[in-house]
Amino acid sequence: MFVKKIILFYLLIQLPTLASGMSQSFDNGLIWRLRDTVKINAILDSGWKATYSYSMVALKLAKEATFKSIELKWDKGAAKALLLEAKAHDLLGNFKEALQISFQALTISRRISDRISEANSLRQIGGMYEALCDYPAAIQYLQSSYLLSKRIGYLKGAASALSDLGLVYKWKLDFKKALEYNLKSIAIKVKIGDRKNLANSYSNVADIFLTKMTTIEQLNIS
Repeated sequence: MFVKKIILFYLLIQLPTLASGMSQSFDNGLIWRLRDTVKINAILDSGWKATYSYSMVALKLAKEATFKSIELKWDKGAAKALLLEAKAHDLLGNFKEALQISFQALTISRRISDRISEANSLRQIGGMYEALCDYPAAIQYLQSSYLLSKRIGYLKGAASALSDLGLVYKWKLDFKKALEYNLKSIAIKVKIGDRKNLANSYSNVADIFLTKMTTIEQLNIS
């Protein structure tokens, strides 16, 4: 019994050395993969920061991140990069390109069961249909984004989808629903402490009343 314990102790000591030769290539591959995913995330972070002020820069970074993710066969990174690429195209006024890329992100997100990315993709698609004035399609995808976000507990996504629905209904001149969706969005943003986007929602509510007043005045004039 004592001899068995000695042998077992010796094997335990030698195990890291024995395994190192077998696992070295695997460990190196894993380390390089982790390094690459960190680099891609850093590119995406820079891209999102540049989105509104430097859309062309954001688009270039998004394409780089998409290429690297595909090369690495990292679907999660590819889906995130495609969403950034779609957003950059959106801000540059390339709505059809943005819509097409958003659908690519949605396909990948569903394939890998990344529900947050799926909800964001649905919202992006809804936003593109809104920009293209296809309001029924916009409502359909934004509702899907809201319901999925709510079901998985992604409250920030749910609030954003509600805010976007409010915008669509404002363009449809359905001010009652526009206000309703924005107030629901505000309630969620207050709950999660999203102060930055909360300010935007208050601005949206004010814009709804302003648009309503302007519309009424124009109707009276005509």
